[in-house]
Amino acid sequence: MKRRTVGREEKVLNKERQDFSRGALQSHFYVSKRLFLPPFCVFAPQLCFYSSEGEIRLFYLSDSASSTMELLCLEMDTNIRARPDPNLLCDDRVLQSLLTIEERFLPQFSYFKCVQRDIQPFMRRMVATWMLEVCEEQKCEEEVFPLAMNYLDRFLAMVPIKKCNLQLLGAVCMFLASKLKETRPLTAEKICIYTDNSIRPQELLDWELVVLGKLKWNLAAVTPNDFIEHIVRRLPLPEDKLALIRKHVQTFIALCATDFRFAMYPPSMIATGSVGAAICGLQLDSADHSQWGDSLTDLLAKITNTEVDVLKECQEQIERVLESSLREGRQQQQQQQTVQNRARNAKRRKMADKILPQRIRELVPESQAYMDLLAFERKLDQTIMRKRVDIQEALKRPMKQKRKLRLYISNTFNPARPDADDSDGSIASWELRVEGKLLEDPGKQKKKFSSFFKSLVIELDKDLYGPDNHLVEWHRTPTTQETDGFQVKRPGDVSVRCTLLLMLDYQPPQFKLDLRLARLLGIHTQTRSCIIQALWQYVKTNKLQDSHDKEYINCDKYFQQIFDCPRLKFSEIPQRLTNLLLPPDPIVINHVISVDPNDQKKTACYDIDVEVEDPLKSQMSSFLLSTANQQEIASLDNKIHETIESINQLKIQRDFMLSFSRDPKGYIQDWLKSQSRDLKLMTDVVGNPEEERRAAFYHEPWSQEAVSRYFYCKIQQRRQELEQALAVRNT
Repeated sequence: MKRRTVGREEKVLNKERQDFSRGALQSHFYVSKRLFLPPFCVFAPQLCFYSSEGEIRLFYLSDSASSTMELLCLEMDTNIRARPDPNLLCDDRVLQSLLTIEERFLPQFSYFKCVQRDIQPFMRRMVATWMLEVCEEQKCEEEVFPLAMNYLDRFLAMVPIKKCNLQLLGAVCMFLASKLKETRPLTAEKICIYTDNSIRPQELLDWELVVLGKLKWNLAAVTPNDFIEHIVRRLPLPEDKLALIRKHVQTFIALCATDFRFAMYPPSMIATGSVGAAICGLQLDSADHSQWGDSLTDLLAKITNTEVDVLKECQEQIERVLESSLREGRQQQQQQQTVQNRARNAKRRKMADKILPQRIRELVPESQAYMDLLAFERKLDQTIMRKRVDIQEALKRPMKQKRKLRLYISNTFNPARPDADDSDGSIASWELRVEGKLLEDPGKQKKKFSSFFKSLVIELDKDLYGPDNHLVEWHRTPTTQETDGFQVKRPGDVSVRCTLLLMLDYQPPQFKLDLRLARLLGIHTQTRSCIIQALWQYVKTNKLQDSHDKEYINCDKYFQQIFDCPRLKFSEIPQRLTNLLLPPDPIVINHVISVDPNDQKKTACYDIDVEVEDPLKSQMSSFLLSTANQQEIASLDNKIHETIESINQLKIQRDFMLSFSRDPKGYIQDWLKSQSRDLKLMTDVVGNPEEERRAAFYHEPWSQEAVSRYFYCKIQQRRQELEQALAVRNT
């Protein structure tokens, strides 16, 4: 509940109170700037409803003695969804239109056999399961997941992709489907979080344009969910079961979307088979079979103009998929339960179990060396744990290493041959080659030359090749295939001056600083995080932080020139930096393409500083992921524990033998008494059976009194039984 007090003019307040009290306005559309409310409100006496973009607010206007009005606002964060139009659902023309256009949005063949070489059906199933989990956790509309899978199948049927990009494609398809169907669509940042930040938001947006282009912006695809209401409303189903049936049908449709075998099935067939499977599963068809007239399958086939045999096969296949899915779920649950039971029942070894008892250390003085080793092991474990934490923190930061990329620029010239048969040989031409390699590359996988650059532009002589044909451009896209070099071939028989513009692909992205900011920080090109860190260092060095309010910075003359304000929050700096950061300068190389035969063998070489992943990073990652040493350590620990247990057992046996050797008779008697007590506890025996079996035990002084009490109790017990039998009461 939020409370707001809004000042009103006295005349306006009195006028509105009079209107409300007279009941002149039962509902009043009112536009007011004095209340600071959105322009569209529906007022009733002392009650106001306001709705906007997925939320409903209820305002209660309470009068007070003063010229103020209290506005109490109750907000309910709910999505507003339009109800289905019954006129459209009952119109056969709408259903026939859906049936006519549904096959336009289907892949026409199995793309795993013809298009995709790097991905397999099980990979699609894994991505589909992940997408379904995201949609369920975010409580997306039921139409989002089948629509996203439709986009994914259509894209895969046209474009071959690598398996490392399959999750990215699934995220993009889910992003597009959410935008189309949700009132509050998923954000790019939220989807990236579900990928464990393996993809970046900008990467998601770039691929979004690629997918939209391949799908030709045709996103309003027909899905099985579009047929559910049309089918359900044409069946004689009980009203109280409709919600349950819809829920089961949507579950079946989502299950079919995860299985590639249904990718080329028409949506109407999947919807019809799912409705049939849901009704049969709930046993609604057997409750009152007379209400169907024809059989359920025949009735469903008539609704969607489907062949009965095909529909039966589809329904049976859906049921088989459901059965296998349930079986897999039970197996996974049993496996998890087994692992948990093993972990629960496994004996946890503790450090204290390795320690030798003090008495053993006194008996064996050499055992002190073992205790020293234990102390050293504790220190070593603490050091390794601390180093592992340091490595994990280091892996979160980019680890780059400066290397030399050698660039080779060469060209060849092919003179014209009058006797050539083809058109290429009859025209003189030259070919420019731009190649490169990383010097002293220790990595096992050699990086392609194009992987170091974001774009490459070759600018030829405009006078020779004209304004429309003098530029040769290459730009990286999400589907770019890496190459070892570039080749440019053009007709010509004269030397050409050209300019090469190479834009390095910085990861993470780097920016060129504004001239004033670069002069202040002494940085020309750097990442955004390093720039903000340098600004903070400058603030701390020059003591610009406000002493009273640490959140603010008192700008000096340089900061005032750059940020154009005397005082600002440090949290505002990242936003203000946007206008001060520019794309980095490209590498500019001027080259002459020579057609002189004497210069053909000359190759221009240039060395470029590039940043590559530090090989130490992969070693650190492998160290964290390695389990071989841990298994060996665990096995050695188990051996140590077993050895310590055997030593303790031998110590107990030694004590037993020593005690027996000192006083055999006394030790045997004590041992028999101990065993007797243990036997009595184990058998729940009361008294002393050994003494009670002797006659002398019953000649003790207490035996006469015990016998008298025993007989008295028996007589009283017998007397009560007789009184109850004869119904005689003793008064």
